[in-house]
Amino acid sequence: MGAAPVQNIGAYGSEVKDTLAWVEAFDTNSGAVMRLQNSECGFGYRTSRFKKEPGRFVILRAAFKLNKNGAPNTSYKDLADAARSNLAEIRAKVLAVRAGKFPYLKKEGTAGSFFLNPVVSAQQAAELAEKYPGLPHFPAENGLSDGKAGRKVSLAWLLDNVLHIKGLSVGGARLYEKQPLVIVARRGTSASDVAELAQKVSQLVQDKFKITIEPEVKIIN
Repeated sequence: MGAAPVQNIGAYGSEVKDTLAWVEAFDTNSGAVMRLQNSECGFGYRTSRFKKEPGRFVILRAAFKLNKNGAPNTSYKDLADAARSNLAEIRAKVLAVRAGKFPYLKKEGTAGSFFLNPVVSAQQAAELAEKYPGLPHFPAENGLSDGKAGRKVSLAWLLDNVLHIKGLSVGGARLYEKQPLVIVARRGTSASDVAELAQKVSQLVQDKFKITIEPEVKIIN
């Protein structure tokens, strides 16, 4: 639970920030316990105030405001055919989709999606979409670092349909065959294998698309 607001975890069109009311955290700077409302958490795409100020906050509790009559979000393409389903059916569909994109954890380990989808300028997104028809791209909520509007492009789509590197491996680490954003590691894999594979993927993306990608996971040296 503590990691959920840190990462503003999300999937299939929804994020923690959509329902979180407040977070109670211990502030290591002041020694006080603070309650931060949703608007004070600095939420963005897979980020938050807690992630931007590493080591400052220890999250103790989180509260969510749910709606008994809430309408399900079926905007995600894999859930499009579930638009007329009830919540139980949509939940089952989500679990089925996830089961198809992640390895069997009793056999292989993973930290989930390893890379963030890159945010590029609207012009670069248009150029990429023209060069690679079918590339999914969406408005980026927080835009670019210079304040201009940006577009979030699907890194998984580029890895799969342009670079064709599903299954790319270094030692015991590899890009999962069913979802190239996921790095899986068989038993005995070293951290250096994972780091080298991540660097290799980053370099391939930089060389091909002139895009710098960032890890979604937190790497502790």
